[in-house]
Amino acid sequence: MILHGLYQDLRTVYGSILHILPAYPDESVYIRTSGDLTDQVASGLVAGLWNGNVSKYATHAEPSQIDGLAPSYTCAYAKELQSEAQSVEAWYQHLNASLPLQQKLDSILNTTDDSAWHVSWDHFYDSFSARLCNGHPLPCQYGNKNNCVSMEMADGAFRVMSLRTLLTI
Repeated sequence: MILHGLYQDLRTVYGSILHILPAYPDESVYIRTSGDLTDQVASGLVAGLWNGNVSKYATHAEPSQIDGLAPSYTCAYAKELQSEAQSVEAWYQHLNASLPLQQKLDSILNTTDDSAWHVSWDHFYDSFSARLCNGHPLPCQYGNKNNCVSMEMADGAFRVMSLRTLLTI
């Protein structure tokens, strides 16, 4: 599976290092969204974290009226927490460590001057995961089918996106 390394990383960090991930969950796993796609991703995550036992554990989504993942209101406290997370040394180390990968992807995808691709790794993640989940090849540089995003680069983008998400939660 494409995200096997990510699941392994998450199990290591949250299970072995921080000791907050149980060896196996109780009967249910709760996720923080009302979206069907996220529910499917959560089911995949459960399978990855707990060795393919997805059918054994139910996932439950919040009702759309209380979905806090994409709120339609401002939250000063959340912005304060995000600013605080992004002011620590680990954030800058993360940015510096991911810069070479971002530059490689920019050169292939011609996104160097597109600021939307540099606010977060969402665009890279969405583009690569959508292609891979639907059986399509990773993108190539326009006009050069020999210069394409490799699976190693996509895996790197998935890991960077996951780390950024964890650092800003």
